[in-house]
Amino acid sequence: MMRSPAIWFVPCIVLLLATVLLISAPSVSAQTQISPYKAKEVKPGFSPPGPRSVAPPETRNVFIYYPKHNMYMDVENEKYIYRKNDRWLVASQNPVQESLGPSFTIESETDKPYLQNSAHRNQYPYKGE
Repeated sequence: MMRSPAIWFVPCIVLLLATVLLISAPSVSAQTQISPYKAKEVKPGFSPPGPRSVAPPETRNVFIYYPKHNMYMDVENEKYIYRKNDRWLVASQNPVQESLGPSFTIESETDKPYLQNSAHRNQYPYKGE
């Protein structure tokens, strides 16, 4: 005696669904593992403590100081800062036509390294070549 196709089809679907659930069950349980840390109840309006006041990172300007000419080169902007007639000037090209001589790397919080020029002249005196 033959069963009708609808009666035979229903047990196959049930068996297929049961197989899918059994196969996917290990991955579900892996996702729902209990953490070893205990969760605390959070009250409404609570915000977790964060960093207090975080200052922005200091920006450091890097210059090359040439004591022979008492001149700076702004490394990032590729500009030369030099003194002429008691004024500090900025040039895009090297204003000196001769050897620049020894050099020293200087970091500054400002983009005006000449504000500390007297300290640089004392720290890096030109001793001749």
